Amino acid sequence: MQIGGFIKQSFIDYPGKIASVVFVAGCNLRCPFCHNPSLVEISSHDILLDERLIFEYLQHHSLLLDGVVITGGEPLLQKDLPVWIEKMKSIGLSVKLDTNGTCFSALQELLLNRKVDFVAMDVKHVLSFEKYRQATGILTKKLFENILSSIRLIMEAGIAYEFRTTVVKGLHSQEDLLLMAHDLKYARRWIWQPYQAVNVLCPEKEFSSFSDAELEAILHAAGGISNVQIRK
Repeated sequence: MQIGGFIKQSFIDYPGKIASVVFVAGCNLRCPFCHNPSLVEISSHDILLDERLIFEYLQHHSLLLDGVVITGGEPLLQKDLPVWIEKMKSIGLSVKLDTNGTCFSALQELLLNRKVDFVAMDVKHVLSFEKYRQATGILTKKLFENILSSIRLIMEAGIAYEFRTTVVKGLHSQEDLLLMAHDLKYARRWIWQPYQAVNVLCPEKEFSSFSDAELEAILHAAGGISNVQIRK
């Protein structure tokens, strides 16, 4: 595992659980609003963390933790991710996986074999190829097909999950959010995360944040979207 960051204890990254957070380096998308730009690309000059030391910490503190969150970057690009997850399970930790949904086959293998307990998938934009490409910087038709398949898979897998959208003024309109609400109308839980213009991949973009009041007004205009939660 190529690990670029580690939080020993978090109360907010795994709903209802105390968890450590492992940040995997490397991503196959280039979302301009990405708030982890240091994890997008891996170069020979990057300082990666020692996987062995992180596992030793988790093993030593496993009785004080409920689980571990594996995020990124895009964790499913890591070929040894299933082995790492098995190690987490062996010390009694629940596993939450954060993903962009582009690696459908790897996700399918984990879910069919019940390797993870919770999946959080970022849904970047309206589920049309051109809109989605605006939000991801680079996108192929194959990756987009994988994203659509991953959404269906997660909803049908019978595990805990949530979809998340970083809501960006200058990228998303009210109409876009209402179209996304239709795309995700059968989802159990959809999180709106207001854009934060701090340490983003493309700070030159003319993006800004919707206020809580603006987001609430959009929900009201839609007659209420029951599965949406605005993350403050």
